[in-house]
Amino acid sequence: MCSSDSKDKLIPTFERSSYVLKIFNNRINYLSKYNISASQINALQLHREKNGPYNSLQDVLRVEGMDEHSLNKFLHLVISDKQYKKQQRFKKSIITPSIDSTGLETVSTILGIYIGTNIVTWTLLELGENVLEWNYESFADIPDNKNTLNLLHMAWELNSKLPESDIYVVDNTNYDPRIARSILSMKAFLQKQQLQAMILALLGNRNLYLDTGNNEVASNIYLTHHEKIAALFGIRIGNEITSSKVAVNKLLYERDGIYSKEKNPVGVYAPKNILNIYQNLEEYVKDQMNWSLLTALTFLQLGVLGKYDYDFI
Repeated sequence: MCSSDSKDKLIPTFERSSYVLKIFNNRINYLSKYNISASQINALQLHREKNGPYNSLQDVLRVEGMDEHSLNKFLHLVISDKQYKKQQRFKKSIITPSIDSTGLETVSTILGIYIGTNIVTWTLLELGENVLEWNYESFADIPDNKNTLNLLHMAWELNSKLPESDIYVVDNTNYDPRIARSILSMKAFLQKQQLQAMILALLGNRNLYLDTGNNEVASNIYLTHHEKIAALFGIRIGNEITSSKVAVNKLLYERDGIYSKEKNPVGVYAPKNILNIYQNLEEYVKDQMNWSLLTALTFLQLGVLGKYDYDFI
């Protein structure tokens, strides 16, 4: 990639290449902050207008005046940029605990789980970005006059319906001080947290762990931050989270269908029969199911495939 006399050779990862190409294709005026000359910026823009978007770094090297040394220098500037680092930190903070890539080489399936006040939804994804299962189970609204044993029985029943997976990822909603204004809302939040904790405990009791290859095991249960996923997919405005419908429509592709447009880099394929069932559901149920999809998708793309430099919207 870089010239042989370069002291700091940089072989960009696929994700870094994508981030750089995104700048070349969509924010070319942004290059001026990296001390790229006006003539180079103009040459890059003219080449793109004449030949279309840059699809690889090899395309960039075809620009007049651009060589491996210049491109390598630019890559160093980009990945040391504060905005780039801020973006990486944000995406890495979405999943708890922090992901250790050790053991993830053996992962083939990820189950995203969303727990609502009257519904649990789940999405089973496999490494090839395919939806294997997308389902839900509804129950009586909480809060209810349920004691701990009632909730445990409910958690047991729900857990029995969840499919086996290499990784389990549960979407976790942070406490919102505004719910303290309503005793009913506070009770609902606490019961939901109890139910979530019970389901997590039952998942852990499945004794499924990742083999790190060093005679050690690592937990295969993770949490995602609900509000941060909303920000990642562009469905959080201020403190409010809007409908997930638009985001999911951009990310969901029918496996048996024919599309003229290229698949979104972080999108997923779903079989026609699964999509048909989904499309016939009530909008409320769809929205709840969307959250389990976004949860599983976030872990797949960030935790396993490492697509940190792609746009998620």
